[in-house]
Amino acid sequence: MKKYVVGFIAGAVFMLSAQAFGATSGFIGKKVDGQVTVKTTSGEVIGQAVVI
Repeated sequence: MKKYVVGFIAGAVFMLSAQAFGATSGFIGKKVDGQVTVKTTSGEVIGQAVVI
């Protein structure tokens, strides 16, 4: 039972740390290298996206 509790706590810590890192990493201050056209698999143009 003790192993399950330790495993649950370790899993929760790893899961929350990844979410916290993803929330803080942004594109503010990054250099824009280019712009590409975004298409669906059928070839329909959806819009434009930047390359950072």
